[in-house]
Amino acid sequence: MDPSGARKYVYEPLSYDSEQCRPIRLVRVLPGKPDTPICCELFNSHIRIVDDPQIATSKSELFGFRLGRAPHDIAYNALSYVWGNTEDRVTIRVNGKDFSITRNLWIFLDRHRRSFTSRWKNPQVFWIDAICIDQGNLEERSEQVAFMADIYREAEMVLVWLGEGDSESHRAFEIIKSRWFNLSWAESLPISQLPIFQTGYWDRLWIVQEIFHARRITVRCSTFEVDWERFISAFHRGPGVPPCKMDYFKTTSNGDNGYELLCLFAGKACLDPRDAVYALRSLAPTLKTLVPDYSLSTADVFTAATRASIIDPDCLNFLDELMDNKFGDPSIARIPGLPSWVPDWTMGYMDYPPKLPGIRSYNSGGSGSFKKQAYLLTHPNPRILLLEGIPVDTVAHATEPYIWRNEEYTSVENAMKLLQDWLPGCETSFRKLWDLKLSYGGRPMRLTFDGLLEECARQRGLDIPMPVSETELRWHKWEPMSELAGNAIVITKNGYRGFVFGTPKVNDLVFVAYGARYPYVLRQADGNENECFSLVGNALIKTLMCGEAIGLCRVGKLTERVISLV
Repeated sequence: MDPSGARKYVYEPLSYDSEQCRPIRLVRVLPGKPDTPICCELFNSHIRIVDDPQIATSKSELFGFRLGRAPHDIAYNALSYVWGNTEDRVTIRVNGKDFSITRNLWIFLDRHRRSFTSRWKNPQVFWIDAICIDQGNLEERSEQVAFMADIYREAEMVLVWLGEGDSESHRAFEIIKSRWFNLSWAESLPISQLPIFQTGYWDRLWIVQEIFHARRITVRCSTFEVDWERFISAFHRGPGVPPCKMDYFKTTSNGDNGYELLCLFAGKACLDPRDAVYALRSLAPTLKTLVPDYSLSTADVFTAATRASIIDPDCLNFLDELMDNKFGDPSIARIPGLPSWVPDWTMGYMDYPPKLPGIRSYNSGGSGSFKKQAYLLTHPNPRILLLEGIPVDTVAHATEPYIWRNEEYTSVENAMKLLQDWLPGCETSFRKLWDLKLSYGGRPMRLTFDGLLEECARQRGLDIPMPVSETELRWHKWEPMSELAGNAIVITKNGYRGFVFGTPKVNDLVFVAYGARYPYVLRQADGNENECFSLVGNALIKTLMCGEAIGLCRVGKLTERVISLV
């Protein structure tokens, strides 16, 4: 037997026999002096379910019940923190045995055992995920994650740990705690440079539900503490703090649409990619139907979440807004095994497709009253959608996607080079537009979408009349063409031309689905029968954005079809 193995802590299993109680573990932090081993007691406890149909608060309405605590149950506080570098680990003692934790958690425990011993009820008793859940036991992890929101809801207090910080962070906390604190002072605090906003805590996805469900919240940095409301009122007003770091805690009250919630927080940090769904399931009824199961693949979890979020089969917004590849960079790989119609929730979500001139709203597939998606979720294979619509044409010419990296636009000359790399030969045609200093209002002339399409057609020897447009591709001289990020230019066999968010190829199918805002570009799936296609991306084709394909179908020039989307 390995002597070191005998010294390691081994979890005792939790019992899930009672329907009225949910088992949890709690950890008691024992007092200790500096430079001595941190010692903790880990013990089993539970939280009770109390049915209360009279409860009708804004939060509890989402769940239909609330939890209650019997007099003999132990009060506890829940820790909200970031694990930090999982390779940088420190050993503590749990029930007399060795237990490995990350250094950021060790710093918190060390600070806590030397302070804050008389302020809270049972101040040393905590629920801390890294200690209270057997992270190596997938079954237990799934069970505990299923009611983690309840754990934070029933805590006496949620403690937000922002790390040690530095002298400037400490000064900021002292100013906020001062009785003479004025909100206008926040404008002078060096917020964007404070280490408390560089720790990774604010990018961590799990904190969304931890903050949302908390009864009370205290924010701690080193030995400094401040109430959450006071903290938010101060730092929210300061310069340099991205809105997502503060505002998203207010958005979850509108979380009845699980798909919108997943889009809102896509790309937030979590160690396990499946937590991109599980960390949000308590905030939307459509996601709450998903039972956490860490034996499932990430692709299966994301697929189930997408299907659960399709509330209205006649609405195809989940396909219209499928833009999860950041800046369209093909070097950024999606989660392996994902169906083409399922977003990769680990990627940042893009919501700024280019706008075509003269069109205020897109309605490529007509309104739901014209033709409904009768078969969308009916295929026995959950990885397949049955999409009804109109095949329009096939791609004859396609460019590569335009890759936009903001840091590379340091000058007009550099931007022109990048533009020429994307669309060779265009520099000669467009150079005069970039250099021209006089136009309406004294502003420089700017490139147009139609101008790009015309140039692309000209290079391929195609004489396609293009309508005149003044739609601009850039806001000002130093931010050219950001709206085109991730888009490629396509021209079809019958002369349709436009942009596709994705990587189109020759012979791809342009397909207008009923109820969709955009046409889709589809590709016949490898190794599948003819009716199986994968989604390449949504398209902006000016002459297909307002139901024109439906009109052609009505007069017999196009025919409808049901395809399998894989």
